[in-house]
Amino acid sequence: KVCYHMMPGLYASPDEDVEMFRQLFDDPHYRPDMLKIYPFLVMKGTEIYEDWRRGEIKPYSSEVAADVIASAYKYIPFYTRVMRVQRDIPAYLIDDGVKKSNLREAVEKQLREKNVHVNEIRYREIGHNLLKGEVNLDELNPELLVRRYEASDGIEYFLSFEDKKTNLLFGFLRLRLPASPHRKEITDKSAGIRELHIYGEQLPLGERNLRSP
Repeated sequence: KVCYHMMPGLYASPDEDVEMFRQLFDDPHYRPDMLKIYPFLVMKGTEIYEDWRRGEIKPYSSEVAADVIASAYKYIPFYTRVMRVQRDIPAYLIDDGVKKSNLREAVEKQLREKNVHVNEIRYREIGHNLLKGEVNLDELNPELLVRRYEASDGIEYFLSFEDKKTNLLFGFLRLRLPASPHRKEITDKSAGIRELHIYGEQLPLGERNLRSP
């Protein structure tokens, strides 16, 4: 799997950062499977700390960072999982920048208030949504979806079980047709499984819950 680390606020304006996310998924040379979004922070002991002291750079506040990331979410597609939003760094070590550890909550609150349709994987995982108590499993009807896109000169097929009404995700498989096979047993008719993931309740070995997705 391919994970990109993105750092909003690093010598960029909010508009430039949002445009960067758009290009990340519009351009088939990129299109990562996962993202970690770490807004730029200022900390002592770094070279950029001196730039900040001279007033040459200013990181985003928690509010601006949440606005930028929420605006970027509309470009994040169904095949990408946002793994992290904000580094787990104690606030007393941060001289300037986002000091709130619940930045992701602030972003998702904005998205709900603005009624933004979110496609990224983590937001749609059935397990997280069941824990919130806002979903009735008996009312969901997962269906197999097969979607194709290009990435890094190859062809990707994203096979998933999703409830179309709620957009909730039960599981997926990443299937890739590589542009240039690097192993002799892989031919132009071969496809590789890059990831298989099923979401739901964790059960002890040997037990079965018929209500679990």
